[in-house]
Amino acid sequence: KESLKDIGAGCLLHDVGMLRVAPDLLNSSRPLHKIEKLDITKHPAFTFEMIKDLEGISLGSRMVAYQMHERMDGSGYPRSLLSNRIHPFAKVAMIADTYIALTSDRPHRSAYLPYYAVSEILQEASSGRLDRHAVQAFLNTVSLFPLGSIFEMNDGRVGRVVRANPGQYTRPVVEVWNPSSPEE
Repeated sequence: KESLKDIGAGCLLHDVGMLRVAPDLLNSSRPLHKIEKLDITKHPAFTFEMIKDLEGISLGSRMVAYQMHERMDGSGYPRSLLSNRIHPFAKVAMIADTYIALTSDRPHRSAYLPYYAVSEILQEASSGRLDRHAVQAFLNTVSLFPLGSIFEMNDGRVGRVVRANPGQYTRPVVEVWNPSSPEE
C-alpha cells in the first residue's frame, strides 16, 4: 500500500518541472530543434529541485518524479541511466507514463488507440527500453484490447471485451453472443 502511494505521488509530481520550461516549446506543433529538446529534458531535474525538501514526499516518490523518463537501456533522460541505476518504482511509472503519452493527443500527432499504444509498449519492452516484468504487471491490469470493444469472431459470433486475462495478453476475457439467434 505504501509503495502504491509513493508511486502515485511521484506520478502526480513528475511534470511539475515543466513550469520552468518555455510554454512555446511545450505546445509546439513543429518538430523541435536539438537544443529545444534538451531544454525539455531538463524538467525532471527542475522537478527534483522543486520537491527535494518538501516534507511528506518520500524518497520513492522523489525517485519516480526524477527518473520516470529514464529508459532501461540508458536512452532516457535526464541522466541516461541504465536499468540497475533506476529505482524500481520509476520502472513501473515509466510504463504508465508511456501509455498515457501515447493515448493522448499531442500538438504534433493524434492519440494512439489503446491497442496500438500497448503494442508500442510491448515493442519498447522487447527492445530493452522498458522493464519486462513491469510491462507484464501492466498487461495484467490493462487489456491489450480496450475494455468494451465489440468484435466479430471468425465464426460470425459477436463479442465484447470485458476484462484483461492475466498472463494471456492476447486472449482477453470476452462475452460472446450470436446476434442472429433470438434467444441470445
